[in-house]
Amino acid sequence: MLPTLKTLRNTFSPVSVRLITAMTLAAAMTGAADPLPAQRDGRGDWRLDYNDTQQRIQLTFENFDEHGGRSSTSFPVPLTSLEGLSISQLLGPTTPVRFSLKRDAGTFSFDGRAGSGWGRGVFGFRADPQFRDQLARRGYERPDTDEQFELALHDVGYSLVDELKAQGYRRPSIEGLITMGQHGARFDFIRALAQLGYKLGDTDKLVDLRDHGVTPSFAEGLRDQGHKGLSADDLVNARDHGVTPSFAEGFRQLGYTPSLSDLVRLRDHGVTVEFAKRARDRRGSNLALDELVRMRDRGDSY
Repeated sequence: MLPTLKTLRNTFSPVSVRLITAMTLAAAMTGAADPLPAQRDGRGDWRLDYNDTQQRIQLTFENFDEHGGRSSTSFPVPLTSLEGLSISQLLGPTTPVRFSLKRDAGTFSFDGRAGSGWGRGVFGFRADPQFRDQLARRGYERPDTDEQFELALHDVGYSLVDELKAQGYRRPSIEGLITMGQHGARFDFIRALAQLGYKLGDTDKLVDLRDHGVTPSFAEGLRDQGHKGLSADDLVNARDHGVTPSFAEGFRQLGYTPSLSDLVRLRDHGVTVEFAKRARDRRGSNLALDELVRMRDRGDSY
């Protein structure tokens, strides 16, 4: 059975593959007041794949730069963001397609063929001429053509820069904004962290959290297990050592109330919830955390 359009309209968590090399671009700007060219020089390739199991559309941009180096970036998109592409075109017989993806920084246009859950073709990019001035009004430097393309590619727009200001973050450079987009530190990520009390002041810290796999759901999960008031560094430390909300919940259900540092130590010494449960069942009661660590270090096979 084909998935419904309602299912495909869900907004998926952005997954970004970092741009490896720069794409061939239009000539550099000669001054801040010069307009951007209406159409970016050169064209790239696109791929679109629908994963029926995950019910996710993955859009990939590919091209070769002037030196022959390959560049690629890929992320999930909702079908509703691809204007001109219908569910019947995506999942029906392969036919020619033409559709677009609009971002604040500009619009990508796609030509090619799609059907049977996939699509292939070429794309072009048209920069929004107002975008540079809008950023300047917000205190940023005007991006050049290369930077504006990457801001559009990684979905960095007005909502992100306005949210950074509202939360009191230090204003990043244009390059810093691009880095945030490449690493997935976008509007939804920042807003969700703020709702959990994390307004970090420095966008580099947001990128660091994202790089270490710290998501809002991860922070919320630890909080729900009683680990409140954790710093951003605490979250990174927990993630790096494999302490997850389910790991914390397992020990809580056994009757333990370990601190975050206790959980890190347990994880580092290979003390699992299953090991602690087997030791309790054999001894008749819960063992102290220190004893569990010593037993594991001795190689006890509980």
